[in-house]
Amino acid sequence: MEKYLCPGIYTKDKEEEEEEEEEEEEEEEEGRRRRKRKKKKKKKKKKKKKKKKKKKKKKKKKTGEFCCWELGQILFIAGTLSCCYC
Repeated sequence: MEKYLCPGIYTKDKEEEEEEEEEEEEEEEEGRRRRKRKKKKKKKKKKKKKKKKKKKKKKKKKTGEFCCWELGQILFIAGTLSCCYC
């Protein structure tokens, strides 16, 4: 309840003041909790990014291709020795 001392000036009961202070403190605590949660989420995201690594591609042997070692000198002399997948 608000008590008026003179026109335009009033005071609040101690109970109301305490309640408002408690509410403000609770709001501040909630804000802190939210900030902490956001920081934790950001840290988790950063960790996930660090764990990702590029995978090396393995060379696959093509079936049905000639092997340079089988043809040997013939391909070397002809200048087409670039077919080796072995």
